[in-house]
Amino acid sequence: MKHVIVYGNGPTKEMMLEIAKRMKKKPVVIIIGESNLKVDEVLSYEEVYDSKKAIINLDKCDRCGECLKACQKGAISKLFKVNWDLCEGCPACYYSCPLGAIDFKIVKSGEIRVFISDGIPIVEYTYAPWMNRYVFVRHVRDIAKRLATDENTWIIEEGWHPMPWAFNVRVDGCDDSEANLVLGSGCQPPSLKDLDSVVRELEVMI
Repeated sequence: MKHVIVYGNGPTKEMMLEIAKRMKKKPVVIIIGESNLKVDEVLSYEEVYDSKKAIINLDKCDRCGECLKACQKGAISKLFKVNWDLCEGCPACYYSCPLGAIDFKIVKSGEIRVFISDGIPIVEYTYAPWMNRYVFVRHVRDIAKRLATDENTWIIEEGWHPMPWAFNVRVDGCDDSEANLVLGSGCQPPSLKDLDSVVRELEVMI
């Protein structure tokens, strides 16, 4: 399995898809964040529920403020609304409430859609700010590995920083000591017409 991380400020999604199209002799699976790619066939869809968040029953709440003092993350506003981006699901507010006005619920934290676009398998994901991104990404990568046809499959993943265990491609041309290959120059992304030579270079280097 060859794992390529494409990152930078350039058009990463477009570059990934174009690179994959030009590598038709090699099987490719793309892992990508939310996109507007054309969908030829949906293979699967999954909602991920893995986060517990506090909810305040305002009919029971007398606004005593004990929960505000107990919450170490500042997740509860003065209007006694819970900011789920800050709430970590700990029980501090629950135990501080004298009226039992606080409960918890499991909330949707992410979505994973697997589809075919221009003949290429795509694993597309979205996740909420509070999600454990590293656990989620491992799950997404496992799905991509199951789609891989053999050990020579390229998994091309969109990322925002280099990964030490992967071949790293930066697409905006900026100097980057951690990138194995830089596409473009002067902090400008390459043109699509330049990608044939890029693909040949990738195939030699990996």
